[in-house]
Amino acid sequence: HEINNPLQAIQGSLTLIEEEVEGVRRPEKLKRYAGIAEQSSERIAHIVRRVREFYRPTNQQVRPTDVRTVLEAVLELADNQLRRGNVAVEQEQRGDLPLVQANADELQQVLLNLVLNAVDAMAAPAASGAHGGTLRVRMGQDQMQTRDGSARPAVRIEVSDTGDGIPPELLPHIFEPFTTTHPDKTALGLSISYAIIEAHGGQMTVTSQMGVGTTFTILLPVEMTNGE
Repeated sequence: HEINNPLQAIQGSLTLIEEEVEGVRRPEKLKRYAGIAEQSSERIAHIVRRVREFYRPTNQQVRPTDVRTVLEAVLELADNQLRRGNVAVEQEQRGDLPLVQANADELQQVLLNLVLNAVDAMAAPAASGAHGGTLRVRMGQDQMQTRDGSARPAVRIEVSDTGDGIPPELLPHIFEPFTTTHPDKTALGLSISYAIIEAHGGQMTVTSQMGVGTTFTILLPVEMTNGE
């Protein structure tokens, strides 16, 4: 599933490139689609390396990161799947978002996995004339409790869908490897995503109601300045 996501992005980009070549051939569009395909192929190579070690947390390339910029990249990568699944997107940001300490590529992997899982949970055939559901992404400032019991400023990210929900018996195990509501998927995505957030000093939780939808919540510690 983790490898299939960027593969779909590559396939979608190649389709759009083919349409451009057969049409008006706008250089800026061709460059954009080729860039998405290149980025997605690099992501596959990165994921394969990670899966070989089943994710060994690392502090490489951790730097102050703008969560909104990462989210915009994720929604662009998932645009083809969102459109094919007839999924509407709603975004809400409460106040200015401070930077977080993160590996932007790994954070993008987590958010892309959540977005595409949401599409899977509520996608409907385009021919039906009705969208499959609504993807809601909310971001804002919050606080999180650290391991020593103290409170630390954090950025809160919520990714919600209007799908069928996760069965109650699966919910406590949803971050365990191979737990899935889709029998045809290997279901490593959420366990890897959980490990990535934990490695960043963050927290990841889930709530779900059958027939209503599911919300994944991520708390990431804010980048501390010297004066804090």
